[in-house]
Amino acid sequence: MTAQVRLAVVGLVHDHVWNMLPQFRDTGQVRFVAAVDQNAALAQRAEKEYGFEALLPDIDGLWSYKPDAVLCCTANSDTAAVAEACAARGVPLMIEKPLAANLAQARRIAGAAERSGIPVMCNWPTAWDARVRHAIELARAGELGDVYTLRYRAAHAGPREIGCSEYFYSWLYDAERNGAGALMDYCCYGAALACWLLGEPTAVTGVRGRLVKTDIPVEDNAILLMQYPHGFGVAEASWTQAGARPGGLQVLGARAGLLVERGQLWRVDADHPDGAAVEVPALPGDSRNGPTAFLAGLRQDRPAWGLCSLEVALAAQRVLEAGLLATRSGSAVPPGSL
Repeated sequence: MTAQVRLAVVGLVHDHVWNMLPQFRDTGQVRFVAAVDQNAALAQRAEKEYGFEALLPDIDGLWSYKPDAVLCCTANSDTAAVAEACAARGVPLMIEKPLAANLAQARRIAGAAERSGIPVMCNWPTAWDARVRHAIELARAGELGDVYTLRYRAAHAGPREIGCSEYFYSWLYDAERNGAGALMDYCCYGAALACWLLGEPTAVTGVRGRLVKTDIPVEDNAILLMQYPHGFGVAEASWTQAGARPGGLQVLGARAGLLVERGQLWRVDADHPDGAAVEVPALPGDSRNGPTAFLAGLRQDRPAWGLCSLEVALAAQRVLEAGLLATRSGSAVPPGSL
């Protein structure tokens, strides 16, 4: 990989893209060669703010610009086609979470990556929260004893209510393009964290419903319960929460628990029943955010780190698929059976 990575972005309808583009720019390691989106206003914004050399309405014309890597920020249902196009040309790919809208599409991505050998990174914003990273690392090191529960609640007042663009929420509210509603958008975080720490569960049950927002066609709340031989994973999603709390990560072990809340990592145990603040080390410079980690992986020719690996993303997609099936059948679904 050359010192200056020729980066293309395919899709500008996932609002997270506007957080990542400045992070790429600030590395000083990329040259923005092409932005692909059928929405002219978004493409023009990318050109104005980041100096993209070409604006394209579709991916077909991208390859003449010879990108070294692609950032995919499309609707979930479009990521598989982007991955297959990149794989056909040997171009590394970073996909904003989750991997796809459904398991069949996620398998297409994994298959394309395996056949071509291209690196694929699934970017989970939680991966760059130092408190979350440290909590998982402490749990992995045995600091809590045997872990029996991982719970992650992701919640806000709703995509439209918190100021997401219409380009973004229009596909979040579309079950085909998103994969579901709040379940796909927000249970995916807990599913990925559970698969990263505990592995793939033996079975998944779930509930979802449109509890408050009668003006949208998809569920606004969902809960997935992941069953393990000696523990549980819980992924909660809400688009109807009035405030910032409750939310965050809980990792509970036989000796102690760790909670990420109120801007801090807390340890709870017999000596600290109300919680003691845990000092959290800063993230390494080459993995302080998704773009720096992606570029470091390209330079060092190594696969995506931990939570952002294709393996974890695919396991999380199986959990989400099993959860969706469980919400329809009312019965537990083993992800391994899918």
